Amino acid sequence: MLSKVIRGLIEKQFGQEIRYSKDCEVLASDISLKTNKRISASTLKRLFGLAKGTDEPRLYTMDIVAIYLEYKNFDDLHAALINNITSHFEIIEELRTDTLPENTVVIIHYEPNRKLKMKYLGNHQMELLDSINSKLKVNDKLIIPHIVRNYPLLITEVTRQNKNLGPYTAAKISGVSNIEILS
Repeated sequence: MLSKVIRGLIEKQFGQEIRYSKDCEVLASDISLKTNKRISASTLKRLFGLAKGTDEPRLYTMDIVAIYLEYKNFDDLHAALINNITSHFEIIEELRTDTLPENTVVIIHYEPNRKLKMKYLGNHQMELLDSINSKLKVNDKLIIPHIVRNYPLLITEVTRQNKNLGPYTAAKISGVSNIEILS
């Protein structure tokens, strides 16, 4: 499913809210007309959560969405979202990790059916305690300055077994769906 933010951008460009399957059929035509590229109505139904589907959308599909939103490709759209993460006044759920006491446990959820359970070690560093359906592994050390609901999870550094794997972005498409603080 699309993040609330990307969904909102599409609905703004389209000029109406997407609530029904029929809306996806009209949107597919509008996308085709404005981009000269095709996304099927069934793909749009999955992206908008109106039909079942657990797979991440293909990059090609997301590139067409980005072109519809007047970006060169999905990477450019993604970069614009990251750069504008705090440029508006919408009330969003945000967790700044530097405000957490050490040993606080944080759980985040994102689609499709992914969950990370982490313990705060201080200085923006989290230790992964549990990882469900994610490429990240238990005991990975993650540098995460902040987590924002409905936006991608931006990890500035992943360290696995004392080896720096570099930055990692999770929840690129759907954004973080839930943030829980356990202790």
